[in-house]
Order: sequence, then C-alpha cells, then structure tokens
Amino acid sequence: MLIGGITDWITGHPGIWSDTVLERARFGIADTVGCIVAATDHDVVGRTAGACLVEGSGKATPVFGARACSSSTAAFVNGTAAHVLEIDDNFYPALTHASAQAVPALFALAEERDCSGRQVVDAYLYSLEIQAAIASAMGRGHTLAGWHATGTLSTIATAGAAAHMLGLSKTEVANAMSIACSMAAGTKAQFGTMTKSLHCGFAARNSVEAALLAASGVEGAADALDGPHGFLAMYGGTEKPAYENVLESLHATCAVETYGLAPKRHACCASAHKGLDAVEDLKQSCDFDLADIERIDVSVGTTNRQNLRYDRPRDGMEARFSLPYAMIAFLLGGKFWLDDLHDDAVHRPEVQRELEKIHVHILKINENSVPITQPLEHVVTVRLNNGQEVSARRSYAKGTIADPFTEQDYLAKFMNCCADHLDAGQTKVLWSGLRAIDTLPSVAGLIASCFPNGQAASLSSR
Repeated sequence: MLIGGITDWITGHPGIWSDTVLERARFGIADTVGCIVAATDHDVVGRTAGACLVEGSGKATPVFGARACSSSTAAFVNGTAAHVLEIDDNFYPALTHASAQAVPALFALAEERDCSGRQVVDAYLYSLEIQAAIASAMGRGHTLAGWHATGTLSTIATAGAAAHMLGLSKTEVANAMSIACSMAAGTKAQFGTMTKSLHCGFAARNSVEAALLAASGVEGAADALDGPHGFLAMYGGTEKPAYENVLESLHATCAVETYGLAPKRHACCASAHKGLDAVEDLKQSCDFDLADIERIDVSVGTTNRQNLRYDRPRDGMEARFSLPYAMIAFLLGGKFWLDDLHDDAVHRPEVQRELEKIHVHILKINENSVPITQPLEHVVTVRLNNGQEVSARRSYAKGTIADPFTEQDYLAKFMNCCADHLDAGQTKVLWSGLRAIDTLPSVAGLIASCFPNGQAASLSSR
C-alpha cells in the first residue's frame, strides 16, 4: 500500500537536508509569509474571516484579526490569504501552489503546539517531497482532467507532514493521509472567482484537521491512495497512474533540490509567466513598444490554456487568469503587479482597445507523453506593423530553477508585500526571523515578537 510506504519514508527520514534545500525552504516560507501579509485587507480574506472567526478558543493567529482561534481556522484564513493575490510560488513537480497550502497549515499547528522552526521546515519539506512523489504517479492527467492539484495533492501530503510534526505514531501518520484522501477537492471551474483562493484555504484547514483527527484515533483505509477506488484511480484522469513511481521518487534525489520552487514576479496565474517573460526577452532584444505591434500569438500547454480562461476579463479576479490582459498591461507599464488587478485598471480604455492583438493557442503536442517534471516550452511570436516578425521560446519563467530569484529579488518582493501593512521594524524582525527560521526555538515566539500587541495583520499561519 502506498500510504504505508510513504509513512515508512517520512517516519524513517533523518531530517538531514543539503544546504541548498534548506535555503530554498527558508526563502519559500518567507515568500509565502509575505504573500499573506500583502493580502491582509483583501476583501476575500475579510469575508472568509468574518464567516469563520466565531467565538471560541485557541492559540493560533488569523492574519485578518487579533483574536486567537483554532489551528484549523487560522490555517483556513491564512491559506486563503496566501493564495488570493496570485503572487504565491509554484511547485512544478506537482503542479501545485505547495507553499501557500503547507505554510499556513504548518504554522498554525506550530503556533498552537509551540513547535520549533526546524520542525516546521522539516514538515514543509516532507510535504513538498510527498506532493512531488504522488504527482509522479499521476502525470499530467490529474490537471488535464480539471482538478486543481493544490486542493487535492497538497492536502494529502501536508496531512502526513503535519501528523509527523505533531509526533504521531506511524499508524497515525498513515491514517492522517488516508483521511485527507477523503478531503481532497477543488476544480478549475472556480478559477477567476473568489472560491479559487478558498481551495488553498480548504486544503490548509483539511490537512490540519486530518492530522488532528488521526491524533484522536480516527482511522482510514490503508488503500485510500492506491486502491481500486482510491485517490489515484478516481482522480487520475485518462492515463493509468504509474504507482511504482511514488516510492521511487521519494527515495531519489530531493525534488526541492532538483526542481526548486518558483516564486512569482508577476501577479497572475503562473501559466502566463513564460509568455510574459518571452515578450520581455523580445522587447529587450528588438526594442519595440505596444504601438509598434500588429499582433502577438502565444502558444501554451492545454492545462495552461484551461487556467487562462478569460481572454476578455470583466474584473480583477478574472484578470489574474487572462493572458491577453496581463500581456497588454505588462507592455504598457513594464510590469504586471497588484495595482494592475483593480477593477478600474482592467477597464482602462487603453488596455481594452489593445486586447484583440493577443491570440492564445494550444501547443500542438501530445502532452500526456511529456513527463510532469519536464516543462512545456511556450512560444511567443510578435508581428510588428512594419512586417517584421520575431519569436521567442521559454521553457522556464523567471524565478524557476533555470532563471532563479536572487536574495535581493526575494527581499524586494517581501518588502513590497509588507509595505502597506507592517512598519519598518516589524518587517525587519519578521524577515530576519524567517531567514533563520530553522534555528528558532518557537514559531509562536517569532509571531509574538513581530506583533507584541496582537494587532491586525498578525499573520498566524506561520
């Protein structure tokens, strides 16, 4: 049974990581915390907090307010906050927003149970590795079928990692993952709506609750992952899952070392990033402006096209999933960031009249034959008004392992995320603490040092 094999791996792992892996974990966690802070006053986060922050007790801190609450509630609010702005990183071996799901879940539990920073870092890395392993069995079929892997794969993996962080027995860790198999959900039908960000919140909450249920003695089926009616068979799409890949992947080279994490420099769905970076490459080499362009053709993968479903977005939510809008806004302003996602920005006449220049196509390849760990090359062709035609190809976006963020890139983004919500002292303490998180005796202590008065913006989930 695969759950048993994964449990053997996680409970037997020595918790020894390379310096590269630990550094990527620190940056991934810090980047996610910045995303949560940036969403402090977002309408969706406020509505989510208002709906679930009822009277009760607990030691975890929701980002939106000062009142302490249960770890599952804090994970839900903070998971939603981490994802709602679409600036959280991607984990391409699993095609998930792994950090935005795992960090809120693990930080909420760590705050409630007073876990150390190193316990959180280990659990975070265990979650990423399990996600990559399960995804290796499913290939692209899971996402091509329309599932949002952040709501599915991430839930199962983080449930096991959280259970291990809590010091549960091997049997209880297995039960946590089994329970989570019945909580995995989220489809791409919600992309461009408020509910899409809730997928991350639900996944964070569900992984916390699965771990806590297992701790209380709730049991699940041993074959919930790979049985005839298990997760892989029911959610895998048209391709037959390669079950043998799961345990092989876990015992191979660390996925975080091999593939890294992919922080975002553009405030939109990652499916648009290679196209935006390719246009920037062309602009730098050919020196043209939007007014010089007659037409742009962009070829992307099927899953990417499914994600980028709004060619004519009506508001900021849809604009996060619109390649034509992102490309026009980027060409006009030289960036694509949060101020481009206000409804008024979407409706700018100078943007609307240019959208028809962008034409999005699907790559003419058999994507099921491409391993999930092999990126699809996106192609951008720009035809200028003078008849000249130039093309660029991108297999990796800026921020991915082939074109990585520097520490200054991470810091600049973090400062930008915190600027409107924390003062300079809080931001400095928070960044410094996160950069050394694996040495901290208490995650709760970091939060308390940044928010000694319990003011709003106390980004619990960490």
